[in-house]
Amino acid sequence: MTQSVVIVGAGILGVTLAWRLARQSNLKITLLDQADAGSGASQHSFAWINTAFSSTPDYMRFRAQAGQAWRQLDQDTAGRLNIQWSGALSWQQTPEQTAAFIQQQQDYGFHVQACTGLQIAQLEPNLKHFPDLAAYAVDDGAVPLDHVIQSLLQEAIEAGVNYAAHQRVTSLIHHQNQVVGVSTTHGNYFADQVVLASGVGNHALLQDCKIDLALTASPSILMKMSYQHRTALLNRIVSTPEMELRVCAIGQVLAAEDYIDAQAQNHPQLIAQQALLSIQNNLKASHGLRLDQVSVGYRPMPTDTLPLVGAVPNLQGVYVLNSHAAVTLAPLLCQLAGQEILSGNLQTALAPYRPNRIMSVSL
Repeated sequence: MTQSVVIVGAGILGVTLAWRLARQSNLKITLLDQADAGSGASQHSFAWINTAFSSTPDYMRFRAQAGQAWRQLDQDTAGRLNIQWSGALSWQQTPEQTAAFIQQQQDYGFHVQACTGLQIAQLEPNLKHFPDLAAYAVDDGAVPLDHVIQSLLQEAIEAGVNYAAHQRVTSLIHHQNQVVGVSTTHGNYFADQVVLASGVGNHALLQDCKIDLALTASPSILMKMSYQHRTALLNRIVSTPEMELRVCAIGQVLAAEDYIDAQAQNHPQLIAQQALLSIQNNLKASHGLRLDQVSVGYRPMPTDTLPLVGAVPNLQGVYVLNSHAAVTLAPLLCQLAGQEILSGNLQTALAPYRPNRIMSVSL
């Protein structure tokens, strides 16, 4: 029976799991991070609670539960997480693609509405250019991620979690095929169960145990902007072929762009400047919108893009918790993973996302 857990990685997944385990058990829980909580991939996230964009029908049905899991977490924390349930407005390259997208989402039960040009103008009066058809995902939301991570972390600490920052895990401590803890730059931590929630860092830790996880780093560009005005530039998340942005607070905007490559002409700063011009050209009033910060985040991307959740075959005492869509799925994944860790009973909903599907063992 599990009595102690070490969680490696204090991003949105690691912190949410620590919070949940502390609320539901008397486990001895240690949460480690190589820097500070939320300072890894989480700080570079656009933080969109987005249930609509999925690669397979089963995964779409799974992600359909994500919004409700966030709402439950919001309720469990008495609304202190300040989640913005504004919805999201989007369109594709052509009206035909947008119509197909809307139909697909509706077929799977998502609350996605078709909006005409007139309705788009009413929803977002500051948009200058828009098509005759858009998708309005009513239930989508946005997360003030640093605030959420710090809030959950504080509650977890108050519930007894031992949080240790600036403790880079260098290796797993194992005897044959049994992991009993982790080695860090400042000492060893022992536990019955080690949960790897360190994003792309999970790959290197498992490689030391001769386990190769087909997991790579997927870079993306996040831009933080500001403007001088007392009203919001937009009322909700807007995602179009030209831009992806949201207002995170009055006077503050987040935008996301794809990372192309390392060539000079595709430097993130240049991409960000081009994106800023595009955003300004697509808004009637940009109120002196300026670029304050450009960063590149490296999200964990399994080869099949699906989450990685569960025990590692041939290596007892290790549990992997990885997802490219970590923000969207964090409450749902951690609820199910927490049940598995506490009870030992496998959750059927996690069956398609086991690590062994993209894992190889070197003898």
